[in-house]
Amino acid sequence: MADIQVISRTQRIVVNHPMESRTVVNAGPQGPPGLAGPASTVPGPTGPAGATGPAGPSSVANAISGLWMPLFPFSGTGTQNCGQGLCRVTRAIIQVPVSSWQMEVTVAVAGAIFRIGIYADTPTGPGALLYQSGDIDGGTVGNKTVTFSVPAGTYWIALQNVGGAGNPTLHSSTGANPWLPGVDQPGNNNLPNGWQAPGSGTTLKDPFPMGSIARTGAMYALFWQAM
Repeated sequence: MADIQVISRTQRIVVNHPMESRTVVNAGPQGPPGLAGPASTVPGPTGPAGATGPAGPSSVANAISGLWMPLFPFSGTGTQNCGQGLCRVTRAIIQVPVSSWQMEVTVAVAGAIFRIGIYADTPTGPGALLYQSGDIDGGTVGNKTVTFSVPAGTYWIALQNVGGAGNPTLHSSTGANPWLPGVDQPGNNNLPNGWQAPGSGTTLKDPFPMGSIARTGAMYALFWQAM
C-alpha cells in the first residue's frame, strides 16, 4: 500500500508507492507580467465605405454667371460727362474670373472712344496697368459690351475717353464705395466713390498718373459678368 507522508501543509507532499516515489511541490508566487510583443506591421482590413454626404452649395461663379454685377454696391445712378482724355477709376474686389464688361452711353458724341483699364491694387492707389479692353464706340447711345478676361482679385477699374474729341454723357453711379477707403474730405465730396485724372490723353497710362488725381463722387457705372 502507498505510504503518504505530509511534510508541510504549505510546502510539499512526499508520496511513497511500491511502483513510484515522487515529491509534489506546491506552486510558488506568480511572476511579473512579460514585456509586450512588437506591434504588427500588417494593416488591418479596410472598413466599409461611409454614407454619401449631402450635395454642397453651388460655387459663387455658378451662382452669378450670366448676371451683370456692379463694381461696388452703389446707392443710386445718374449721368456724368466724359470729356476727351478724362479718366475715372475706382477700387473693386472681384471674387470670380470675369469675361465681359458693360457701360452705357446716354448722350453720344461723334469721335468719342472709350477704354476700360484694369490697374494693380497698391497701398497708395492704382499702380501698373494689367489689362485693358479694346475700343468702345461713344458715337452711339446704348449699352456697350466688351469682352476681355480678368482673373479674380482686387483691382482699380478705370474708364477713359481715349477718342480724339467729344464730351459724351455716360450712366454713372452715386454713393460711397466701401472698398475705396481714405479719400473722403469734410465738405468736399462727402460720398466719394472714385478718383479722376483729367487730361490723360488718348491712351491708358501705365502706371496710373497719381500726380493729377482728384476725388469724385460720380464714378461711371461699370458692370462685369462672370465667365
